[in-house]
Amino acid sequence: MSLSFCLHPLTGSTQGRLGTLKLSKTDPSTDSQLPECIETPTCIVPTQRGTVPHVTPDHFNTIPGLGAVVMFAEHLVEQRSHPVLRYSNTSDPSTGGDGHHFFNLAHHWLCLDMRDPRQQHQAAHHSNKFYRAETISGVKPVTLEDYLDLVRALQPEMFVALADDLNSLDETEGRFKRSVGRTLQWLDQCLAQRPNPTTGVWGVLKGGPLLDQRIFSAQQTATRPVDGFLLNDLSLAKDVALQQEWIKTSVAHLPLDKPRMVYGMDHPFSILDAVSKGIDVFDSYYAKRLAENGQAIAFHLDESTLKSKSDAEVTSASADGNNSTKLPLTRDLNDPVYKADFTPLDRMCSCYACAHYTRAYLHHLFITEEMLGKVLLMIHNLTLFADFFKYIRQSIQQGTFDQQVSRFKDTYDSYSH
Repeated sequence: MSLSFCLHPLTGSTQGRLGTLKLSKTDPSTDSQLPECIETPTCIVPTQRGTVPHVTPDHFNTIPGLGAVVMFAEHLVEQRSHPVLRYSNTSDPSTGGDGHHFFNLAHHWLCLDMRDPRQQHQAAHHSNKFYRAETISGVKPVTLEDYLDLVRALQPEMFVALADDLNSLDETEGRFKRSVGRTLQWLDQCLAQRPNPTTGVWGVLKGGPLLDQRIFSAQQTATRPVDGFLLNDLSLAKDVALQQEWIKTSVAHLPLDKPRMVYGMDHPFSILDAVSKGIDVFDSYYAKRLAENGQAIAFHLDESTLKSKSDAEVTSASADGNNSTKLPLTRDLNDPVYKADFTPLDRMCSCYACAHYTRAYLHHLFITEEMLGKVLLMIHNLTLFADFFKYIRQSIQQGTFDQQVSRFKDTYDSYSH
């Protein structure tokens, strides 16, 4: 399989981009259950030790609009030799295979990255020889060859080049510059040594708060034959405005014909703003965080649903104790207001949780700390999060994205997530 990206022409002056990530078979005889293409803007689902948190593969496969997952090598190097390495090295088809088979993800593209950007990291600086990965069993020195061994074993459709990640903004200017330089050095090595030349490689953009370094990083990475660009340091920004400034600075120096991905967008308003600045792929950690806190996504972007929610639910929101004329982005199932609410979680959602269970039952699960609560909310949140991107694409295609964003922000309370 080889990875390509096609940017679709748009009419009118709407912001945002429409594109298609496509897998082309290099061997026509290959039998694959993977989706041939993924439409962008879209989201990619982060895993924990190779599995999607809280849901089984069977349930995950039923959620439409989710075409790819991202695995993090620091989750897989906790053991001296992860079983996936031994599994991939056997020639017996009944006991061997790639990451798709090992992690039961035959229907989704795999992307491998080194660091989980949502974990707190305290390890000392990396060196030219070692990346210091933080695991539950301590800091593990990982060489570039170790990382590429995982690429070789998992056989992902794409992987993120090794990057010199920082832990905070409390670094010297020289350290930020070294991070940019070492990241470019590792990118060159990943491109030269990647196990399969058809595997897509994402280059990482660095620079932190130094805008001149962000520009330099973007310009230099763009000269390499990468398949896409990743901004993975946005979680270091102190506020949303700074995140958007970093995105704008980096994206301005990238070619139009390659996809851009970001980690760290933790609010639908921020996602919409980033889409308008040309970002194509986002992580879905937001859906997981809400599910673990007992919060159900309650927002919709499509025009008909926005209108019906505005007409029917503002009064209900006020009755629940929300004095705002705007609707909440989420529904907190820990709230006792739901203990006798026997309506579906969301009347406009067709997910498994909404089709079979009530708000009262979900409230009961979270009050009693039953793990099923997180399972059902994860299914629901991923379903509506994927729908959110479906309607982003639809509004861009129809030339109504700017109007839909404005209406969305007028309908929902930005402080309610």
